Amino acid sequence: DGGNVGLHKHLSIMTQVTKRLSGYPFIEFLRQTGFNMQLLEECTTRYLSDVTKIFVNGAWVGVTSTPIEMKEQLLLYRRNGLFNIFTSIRWNEQRNEIHLHTDAGRPCHPLFHIKGDRISYENDTILDKIGNGNITWKECVLGTAKTQHEISINNNKILSPDIFAKGVNLKNTEAIVEYLDTQEMEGVMLAATSQNRDTYISKKTTHIEIDPSVILSMMANMVIFPSTNPYPRNAFSCGQSKQAVSMFHTNFQNRLDKSALI
Repeated sequence: DGGNVGLHKHLSIMTQVTKRLSGYPFIEFLRQTGFNMQLLEECTTRYLSDVTKIFVNGAWVGVTSTPIEMKEQLLLYRRNGLFNIFTSIRWNEQRNEIHLHTDAGRPCHPLFHIKGDRISYENDTILDKIGNGNITWKECVLGTAKTQHEISINNNKILSPDIFAKGVNLKNTEAIVEYLDTQEMEGVMLAATSQNRDTYISKKTTHIEIDPSVILSMMANMVIFPSTNPYPRNAFSCGQSKQAVSMFHTNFQNRLDKSALI
């Protein structure tokens, strides 16, 4: 608000800030698992101008002639927990580039994904688990496929698809919630609620919020009827609430104030 626009940030609830993971294992993963990635030294200059560039943590590491297949396969593997669920995957169609990020400090926001006219949780397995009350958050973000050994939510290794039982269809067991960072959010079409379903289906919406309140911070969620207030009132409420429940100044132990209004 005013001169502080862009300077004051409020971390929305359910946001996860990523830890650093090396990008080198990911490069080897793309080389060895049939993703058709070629290293730069294997390509001619003419060939490089006709294919899709692949960037890992900002470094141009290779190219591919099948960007759609690569993106879909990477998303499928991420939604089944084969590598870290906070890995960012984005195909920039305008620039013909695929960007993968595993570095630290990226705020990631959880969303439901949509395929066609169905939201991710609209399948029989998930609906049965929800109805029985035995679904877990781990199944929501890692999928429901049975594996040979347990996969952690904070898994920092790249696993082989062989850990799944033979014949399992990963598209039927994929996670219903995925974490997207700001880079990947630029390439999605997001709906705030599941209302007006026909509208967001016709606009080819790719993701939907778990709940509209999830986009707000802890302090903003405590504002009464924020949707009916002007924005400055909501912003002031957040700032004044933080002052009321915290120290009024960071160097209060070194100050010589005669009085302070808290």
